[in-house]
Amino acid sequence: MSSECQRSETLELEWRAASKIQEAWKGYVLEWHTKRSSATACRNVIYKKAFQRKLSAAVEIQSFARRQLAQNKLLRACKLQPGMVWQRAYPDSCAYCIEMSIVVRSIIKLQKWWKKVLFSRSRFYAIITIQSFVRGSVSKFDLAKKKQSIIFIQRAWRHSLFRKMKRDSALVIQSCIRGWAARCTASRTKCSMIKIQRWWRNILYLKTIKKSISVIQAYLRGWITRRRATKKLYHIEKIQSCWKGYLVRKHSSPLLLDLRNRMRLSSANVVDESRLINRLVIALSELLGYRSITDIRHTCATLDVATDLSEKCCETLVAAGAIDILLKQIQLLNRGVQIKSTSRSMEIIFKELLRNKNEGFLVSCQLLRRLCRIQQGLEAARKLQGHVRRLNNVIVKLERRAKFLSRNAHSSNIKDLTLRRLREAACLMSLIADE
Repeated sequence: MSSECQRSETLELEWRAASKIQEAWKGYVLEWHTKRSSATACRNVIYKKAFQRKLSAAVEIQSFARRQLAQNKLLRACKLQPGMVWQRAYPDSCAYCIEMSIVVRSIIKLQKWWKKVLFSRSRFYAIITIQSFVRGSVSKFDLAKKKQSIIFIQRAWRHSLFRKMKRDSALVIQSCIRGWAARCTASRTKCSMIKIQRWWRNILYLKTIKKSISVIQAYLRGWITRRRATKKLYHIEKIQSCWKGYLVRKHSSPLLLDLRNRMRLSSANVVDESRLINRLVIALSELLGYRSITDIRHTCATLDVATDLSEKCCETLVAAGAIDILLKQIQLLNRGVQIKSTSRSMEIIFKELLRNKNEGFLVSCQLLRRLCRIQQGLEAARKLQGHVRRLNNVIVKLERRAKFLSRNAHSSNIKDLTLRRLREAACLMSLIADE
């Protein structure tokens, strides 16, 4: 519907533009013809007046020339010599009378001709004047008619333009009023929608506050109850352990007395070489033959257990040079990866990986990846099933956090760090899980 309305509006605008162009062209052609006809009429009148002036001038010149010729002829005829007059006084009087009568008749004829010429000239001038007046009146009448028709056409055109402008102005005013009304309704609906959204957001905010308060309260109550329960369990276990210790001590006191008596009897009969102090000194001499840190640590742990409750044994070991022997053996140890205790190191690095959330995470991941490239390190990592499961949970949490941060464009640094940690953890998990 909107496309059809636009097409109809464009066709109507094109039709109006074409009609305006046609009307303007017709008006221009009519004005040009009127100007041309008025110019030709004025030119004809000017040419006629010039021709009449030239004709009257030529007629006057001709009449002046004829009058001059007749006057000269008459003067020539009237001139007489004195002697000739005397000679012809009497004998030629008859001939003179005849000649005079001829001259008079010719003069009368000339006068009649001249009067006829003047009459015909005046009649010609009168005819020309009447024709020019009639033609002028006709041209004036035609010009007045054309002027009236032009004025009528202009009035009709102005009236049509006025009606068109009135209609266009009415359409513009209607469109402005409709647009203003539509904007008012849109603004009212927008304000109502904003109010509804604000109200609904306040409701959701209050719900979230209530939910968070209830969650916090539940968490605190659970934590308080767990703490109380743990305290109770601790006290119960402590009481039970104290009571069990009391019972064990009560039942084992006669056994201990018997054991002490037996040990005294055995120590009185034992040889000096079989005593514990002498055996510790022999164990120190065996440390010189070890080249593995595992064997040395095992021997040191055994010596620690044996000398934990006897200061005399400790003093004997120190006097026998235990510290110098250990320092010497530490310098001579083989520090290759195959000799070191990999399982314990893997466990410590795994704990640091799962505990740290900043730079230590990346360092621990790199160390574990380097250790997992060795077969012994890979086997030690696969034995730590609990740590591997916790690493898998860390990867899942990092994936969720990366998806959440991908929607927020303001935390680019945190997003990059999270993606880097996720890549390192995924590479480590792929190395451990690779069969």
